[in-house]
Amino acid sequence: MPALIGPRATVEKGVQLPDGAQLGQYPPLSSLNPEFMEPIYVGHRRQVLVVGPVGSRADMVTAIYKQAETHDRVYIFTGCFGGTLEMFEDAVLARKNADDPNRAQYAAVIGLIRAFDGYRP
Repeated sequence: MPALIGPRATVEKGVQLPDGAQLGQYPPLSSLNPEFMEPIYVGHRRQVLVVGPVGSRADMVTAIYKQAETHDRVYIFTGCFGGTLEMFEDAVLARKNADDPNRAQYAAVIGLIRAFDGYRP
């Protein structure tokens, strides 16, 4: 599965993204969180972190840093999920049992995403 970079995504001229990265929703993903329709803007390739494969579907998790008006948000996209890092963490806790090894993988990915936040432009 290629890296997915959110609905209504735009990329600054000259920015190179990972091979196979998918911008926007093509084909449209009706299962993507309907409450999350924030536009994505990538002005520098260091705003993108792709980790994986992880989870039961062995999918890629794409983090987009420095989003929203305050540039302090991290957006996450993986499979049928699109939302903020906080929404992703809540979804993992709600959908994965404490003894599920995939929950531990996602927890490690969330920790990695947070650790990298300070190094993003």
